Amino acid sequence: MRKIIYNLYVFFICSSMIYAQEREIIIIGKTIDSEIGEPIIGVTISEKGVNNGVISDAEGKFSLTH
Repeated sequence: MRKIIYNLYVFFICSSMIYAQEREIIIIGKTIDSEIGEPIIGVTISEKGVNNGVISDAEGKFSLTH
């Protein structure tokens, strides 16, 4: 009985770890000049340690998917 419970426990832990790795994370934001409050166009936003980045649009908005 203990072996069955242990195996179920390991199965659920492994399943949750796999699910967490498959989840998509989206970061949405807007680049704004702090002095004049206007959007900044063409800013490069990148994720540290990963080759993943985007450029802000004409309204300063960006969406980074990981």
